[in-house]
Amino acid sequence: RRFDTPLFALPGGGMGALEQPPQGYRLLPCSHTDLELYWFDGDEALLHVVSSGAIYPLNASGLYAWFSLDDGVEAEQLVRELVARGNLESEASQFISQLLRLRDGGVPDESVEVDAGFPAWDSVPSNRDSGENADYRVLDIGVRISGNIHGLSTDLTEILAPCRVTQPYPTHLELRVETRGQPLCVIANGCSVVEGLESKNLLPLLLDGVRRYAYLHSDFRLALHAAAVERDGRTLLMPGGSGSGKSTLTAGLMAGGWSVYSDEVVALDGPGYQMRALPVGVGIKSGSWSVLAGYYRDIGKRSIHERRNGVRIRYLPVPLAQAVPVKQAVTHLIFPHYQQGAEVACMPLSVVDTIRYFRRSDYHLKSALGSEGMLALLDWLTSIPRYALTFGELDTALATLESLPRETA
Repeated sequence: RRFDTPLFALPGGGMGALEQPPQGYRLLPCSHTDLELYWFDGDEALLHVVSSGAIYPLNASGLYAWFSLDDGVEAEQLVRELVARGNLESEASQFISQLLRLRDGGVPDESVEVDAGFPAWDSVPSNRDSGENADYRVLDIGVRISGNIHGLSTDLTEILAPCRVTQPYPTHLELRVETRGQPLCVIANGCSVVEGLESKNLLPLLLDGVRRYAYLHSDFRLALHAAAVERDGRTLLMPGGSGSGKSTLTAGLMAGGWSVYSDEVVALDGPGYQMRALPVGVGIKSGSWSVLAGYYRDIGKRSIHERRNGVRIRYLPVPLAQAVPVKQAVTHLIFPHYQQGAEVACMPLSVVDTIRYFRRSDYHLKSALGSEGMLALLDWLTSIPRYALTFGELDTALATLESLPRETA
């Protein structure tokens, strides 16, 4: 078996052709009944923990290590072999320890508790009408925002316009802004959650909190830190962490007429992993304001808000005509990565590398997949093209995305 790649390496750059790598796989038996090993063409694999839903990608070196442990090779010997082929000793030792724990039925602790942002109701919502108020539906959640929001009413109305409801809808999250002296206080479902808040921090806190609360209290199978857009039969899902460029790409595509699902969180549901819309504005950090000035001439006039970590942000509202109201199937999976000065590179990904990128970008399963759910996930991933997009200049990156074929793989 090949030994020539680091255990946790991500694939490199290069434009080349856009053909997808081989996608065939076999399900191999494991010594522990809670484990499933999916061996893909190209000597790479996915190790699935059925009870938790955790998925671990293995490249050729990792796959060799797994089979060697099953054959009785000592852990110390495997570590020495992996180090001799370019892996750091600490990395190789940690990796072999994880494999041993998995093989013996233990699951390495990777659990991340996602903060819902605001408390759930433990009583009937009050639905008080004092002060300004507005009602919205975000995914499955009814949201009412009320109180002293007059200073934010224009921005709030624009940004949440695609989610505004005029017909009665049950309220699950009631946010009330109160003034206690000069600082602001946010009351969520009857509980004070933030006090002493400056006005510049209010809108990011409300929007980020509503997004988190909505997706954690709605039906979905998989939620991703991602952006998503749609046009002419192409629906691009773009997972990426902070600084990956996904919001800047979304804003650029929106200026070109693409419809927007979300620029921050994407929830996928149903057997075909269809996307659910969450178009709560497009948040643009200060580093991209000048980049997008040619696309949005008024971006320099929009209000500057600030997250509590000091990041300054301007919000671009999603026009109602470009807010997607229905579930939509993904046609292309793109993992963007902004790198200053880099030439554009769009590289096809294997299914195993796609899971590696998912893990880097942050993803959240509503519940464990189970064996059938894992097969459904693999069926979905193998049915769509998957790319890593590296870019250093916006115009070229947008042209690359615009040129993606309409036909799915």
